[in-house]
Amino acid sequence: MLSNAQQLALSFSQQSVLALLTASAENADSVLQQMQAFPDLIGAGLWSNEKAMLVWRGDDIHARQFRDNLTNHSDQMLIWQNEQYIYLAAPVLVQSQAEHSESELSLDTAKMQNLGYALLVFSKERLQQQNRDLMMLSLLVLSVAVVSIFLFISNWLQKITQPLHQLSERMKSEDFLQQATEPVLAGSSEIQDISQSYQQMAAAIAERDEALKLHQQKLESLVQIRTRELTTARDAALTASRHKSEFLANISHELRTPLQSVIGYIDLVNEQLEFSEYADLTTDLNRAQQNAENLLKMINSLLDLAKIEAGKMELHCSFVRLNSVVTQAVELIRPLLQQNQLQLQLPEHSPELYLDGEKLLQILVNLLSNACKFTRGGIINLTVRYQETGCEFSIADTGIGMTEAELNKIFTPFYQADGSQSRQSGGTGLGLAITQQFVRLMNGKIQVSSKPGVGSEFVVYVPILKT
Repeated sequence: MLSNAQQLALSFSQQSVLALLTASAENADSVLQQMQAFPDLIGAGLWSNEKAMLVWRGDDIHARQFRDNLTNHSDQMLIWQNEQYIYLAAPVLVQSQAEHSESELSLDTAKMQNLGYALLVFSKERLQQQNRDLMMLSLLVLSVAVVSIFLFISNWLQKITQPLHQLSERMKSEDFLQQATEPVLAGSSEIQDISQSYQQMAAAIAERDEALKLHQQKLESLVQIRTRELTTARDAALTASRHKSEFLANISHELRTPLQSVIGYIDLVNEQLEFSEYADLTTDLNRAQQNAENLLKMINSLLDLAKIEAGKMELHCSFVRLNSVVTQAVELIRPLLQQNQLQLQLPEHSPELYLDGEKLLQILVNLLSNACKFTRGGIINLTVRYQETGCEFSIADTGIGMTEAELNKIFTPFYQADGSQSRQSGGTGLGLAITQQFVRLMNGKIQVSSKPGVGSEFVVYVPILKT
């Protein structure tokens, strides 16, 4: 199409010499009528040497395209195009002498003079339509070819896969071991080999199933024996645990009564000696009284642990002041804080809560005592945060801290994280175990974090019960 357009543009430029020499649009009418007879041509005109449109037949939009692009004269054909149109500007050349008039034409010399341009615009619509038709035809042919190839391959695959499908259906059936005895006769030799291998596999599976049944019967008999043994051992362990709890409860109760009497008599003797000549003996009596009270605390801890294990520990809820319980706990461990600094943060609003105040007091005392035990000359932070659904207590210290292995065992009864430190400060390893059980009994949570040489932090959350 472009080649034909170039030939037509050259022909148009050769026939437009007279029209441009005379600058007459009438001389170009016959040539323009001939040009309009060609297909795809939608515009034609002449551009004079004075850079002006002499004549134009077609849409003015295309004429503006030529005005924008024909800025300088050239002796070469100019061609530019877009997706819809092709624009051609063929120079109109004439041979002339050095001097001649407008009405005379001399061809004595080879000097060429550019009189202007012959302008043509061609539409690509017919070409694009032909391309679309060709594309649709190609797609149709390709679709037919694809469908034909698909049908051929499908028919070929069906002949191959039908025996395999038959074999697969046999494998899926419930009595596949019985059907495996029937060989597949259709298909290629490879499929028949697969069928034969399948028969051998089915026979091996049947033999293995029989062996597994026998082994299962042996295992079931062994499991029954082991279950009876474990049941007996469990019952014995439960009985022993119950006897232990009863023994601890009874012996703790029997020890508390005489021990409280001893503490009472020491108090009485101490008061009598204080105003006598034997007042110097009160120091030894105070030491004996302190040891007796420590022993009483250990017996009380054993009794609490026995009640917890026996499931006899109960909550006794009442209305208590939050700050009052915290202050009482601090006063009880005040003697242990001689070498430590306590930083206490209480909420401004001290509500009256409905919970077991005695167990909450024991939880705080146990945690504060444990912090004092493992902190020498450091700081202990007690922070209380009140919420509508519960209270959070945080006890952080700057003591010796604990390792990851020790953190996994600190709530185990009778376990002591640091034996040497515990021997110096005393303790039986029951405080944290009882604290954890009390927190669980109150439907709360207790968490601990610690680093060796940095310190430890215990966080207890206790929900507020509804009356």
